[in-house]
Amino acid sequence: MTLLKKRSLIKGALVVTAFALTVKLFGMLFRLYLTGRIGSEGIGLYQLILSLYGMFTTLATAGITVTVSRLAAECAATGGEAEARRLMWRAVRISLGISLTAGIIMFCFSGLMSNALLSDPRAATALRILAFSMPFMGAAACLKGWFFAAGQPVKPSCSSLLEQTVKISVIFAFLNISLKSTNDLGRLCAGIAAGLTLGEIFSTCFLLVLYATSKRTKDKPSSDRRAADKKIISVCAPIALSTYLTSLLHTGESLLIPGMFERYGGDRSSALSQFGVIRGMVIPILFFPFSFLSSLISVMIPEISRLNTMSDRTLLRNKTSQIFRLSWIFAIAAGGLFFCFPSQMGQAFYRTDDATRAIRILAAVTPFMYIETLSDGMLKSIGEQLWTLKVGIINSVLRIAVILTLIPATGSDGYLLLLVVSNTFSFVMCYSRVKKTTGAKTDAISSVLIPLIGAAAGGAAGSFFTGYFSSAYAEAAAVTASYLAVFAAFTLAAERAYGKLLKKSA
Repeated sequence: MTLLKKRSLIKGALVVTAFALTVKLFGMLFRLYLTGRIGSEGIGLYQLILSLYGMFTTLATAGITVTVSRLAAECAATGGEAEARRLMWRAVRISLGISLTAGIIMFCFSGLMSNALLSDPRAATALRILAFSMPFMGAAACLKGWFFAAGQPVKPSCSSLLEQTVKISVIFAFLNISLKSTNDLGRLCAGIAAGLTLGEIFSTCFLLVLYATSKRTKDKPSSDRRAADKKIISVCAPIALSTYLTSLLHTGESLLIPGMFERYGGDRSSALSQFGVIRGMVIPILFFPFSFLSSLISVMIPEISRLNTMSDRTLLRNKTSQIFRLSWIFAIAAGGLFFCFPSQMGQAFYRTDDATRAIRILAAVTPFMYIETLSDGMLKSIGEQLWTLKVGIINSVLRIAVILTLIPATGSDGYLLLLVVSNTFSFVMCYSRVKKTTGAKTDAISSVLIPLIGAAAGGAAGSFFTGYFSSAYAEAAAVTASYLAVFAAFTLAAERAYGKLLKKSA
């Protein structure tokens, strides 16, 4: 890879990360507002709606962004830009057909699904409104794949920022103007759904404008439409099938959990509140820093796919090893922060200690969650979709079995244990598969042990700042800053010393 190419990838990753963090920050601040406006029960109902919405979103968009990103990059290298553009538009047509079908089904059966699947008729209106976003999401998924393949990750990042801005603005307006005097959770969730849908529409229109105004070459496409369709389907179908099945199983899990909580406690409102705390409050906090790694995945997928086509596996092995090393350090830093200061994080984001215990328990496996998600993206970029499908199915079936048996007897403790075991299993399976397939190596001392000691040192440093601030935000900022400063200083120094030791021994 040329120096220019490396700089371009690094610059793209940094820019995408900056945008992703901004979007995530807006999202977390908005979730803080939502928690205060609709309460933990409302968050639980909102998460139920999102679970079903997510299943239809998966049906509308599964695999298409990765497919377009991968195939457009390959076409541009072999057949020219015009060929890549033709392929992208064929993908748009296919995606629109699927997403329109998903939207129609969602709209027509929203009432039935609210009663039979969610056990809450208050969700019906929100589902009908969200159905209108489906075709826009399908088209946007293709356009984002195109821009990633073209080495222009800033454009889809800009669209995500615009989408988040529109969503938050519209929802805030609905909840504080049109629905200011009501506490009806059904109506409030409908207002939120309207904001989500308008955000998707604006984002897609923005991407279309960017695409229409981008520069084009004068070369002509060479392959026919049927060949393009076959190529798209051959790549997208395995990814989509894997995602459909795992999404269906995950949705089933989400729909079962409140009912199992209700069996344990006997109260629907309390069940939704427990579900809302863990799924709607704790997990979003833990995955907030993941914006760094998700940006890396989106930028590196075309590059990993390209390296995977080369007969010499050295570059692929070195690249994946480097990515994993940096990811381990970052994941342990994030997990350590949440493990050491769960109360400060919960108070800063939600002004409550309800999430403290769950944050600490799940923080212990946060590095596994991050690495597993990264590994899953890498496996799909190198054609290992069937492996991820197999692991996803096994994991989800086991999770559903545990949900039906353990949660009714133990409540939230059983759910937290399930998340710990399940994420550990997925991590082991996917991470080991990436290492076997790419030949990636992991230095346990450099990638794991040194960051773990750094996290412990950072936690000790941050603990000196607890209890000195009346503001939860100030305390969270102080412990975070001191933790990260000590973690970074120790890790950098230890890494240098370890590197010198390895050179001497060599």
